[in-house]
Amino acid sequence: MCNLKKILVYVLIVSLSALPAYGKRKKAEEKPAIKWCQSLQELQKEAKDRQCPIIFVFCDNTTFSIIKKEIIDNPDMIKDSKKFSVIFANADENRKLMDEICDKYKLATKGFPEVLFSPYDKNEIRREFNCVGSGQVLYSGPGAGPYMKDFMAKALTAMGEGLDADSYDALNEANELADENWEDMNYKDTIETLNDALKIKAAEKFLKPTKDKLEKLEKDAKAEMDSATKKEDAKDYAGAADIYARISNYEGFACAKDAQKKLKALKNNADAKNAASLAEKNFNGQKSMKKAQRLEKNGDFRAAMSQYQQIAKLYPDTQFAEDAEIKIKELKNK
Repeated sequence: MCNLKKILVYVLIVSLSALPAYGKRKKAEEKPAIKWCQSLQELQKEAKDRQCPIIFVFCDNTTFSIIKKEIIDNPDMIKDSKKFSVIFANADENRKLMDEICDKYKLATKGFPEVLFSPYDKNEIRREFNCVGSGQVLYSGPGAGPYMKDFMAKALTAMGEGLDADSYDALNEANELADENWEDMNYKDTIETLNDALKIKAAEKFLKPTKDKLEKLEKDAKAEMDSATKKEDAKDYAGAADIYARISNYEGFACAKDAQKKLKALKNNADAKNAASLAEKNFNGQKSMKKAQRLEKNGDFRAAMSQYQQIAKLYPDTQFAEDAEIKIKELKNK
């Protein structure tokens, strides 16, 4: 399951199309649409994270059909909107949201339908725009599509490089999946996912957090290897073997091969072989339990049951087997 998700995310990253992990994937045949922010809080966070301008779309029930035709269902607007954070409010359906937006961004509507613009950050208001200033009306009636398209291109040039919606989603989802894989002890998948995320076409400033995360994981792994070497020198074979068994799964990092060699050497050491075998068994048992727990958490009880049964069979007379037996009894009642 995890390998399948890793492959899906890899495809997602290469194509820059978002595929949320664990039960939230978009259908491949889903029609393109504007990605609307659902609240003022979401709008503020997304605009800041992506460092992109904001477009506010306002209407009422009478003018909704115009907005639907010229904005919501307009292929050019759907495509170009990815470079902006966008939010929609119908005065007759959600006046509270419209009032919150107008109050926060000091906007004043002069009638419906209306589309307004603002830089993502109030400090950016001081920047000079060749086309418009903060809060200027972009659109106030039918037939304004070409003007909107021209404005959006100029606004992006004035604002500088932001992060488009697809890349933003792909980067977030890759990092979330990496964190999930790490929690599940799928270290190889974590490292591959983060490396794939760095292939997203985005400015360096947006990729830096992912790069920093990857570098920190490798730095921490090297520090642990140093600690394991000291334990081995002190003949603390159990402590050293526990670290080697884990780091040997950090495939993608140079220290993984070193850990694999160290663990193999301990297995060939008469004084350390029992500790090395136990450490490897404990790691695999713990990883298997993590996988079973993830399946159960996601509601895949049949697969979780199968995984717990396998654990009970592979790791008899261990705490893993005892815990698995308890889970098997619980799942039989679901």
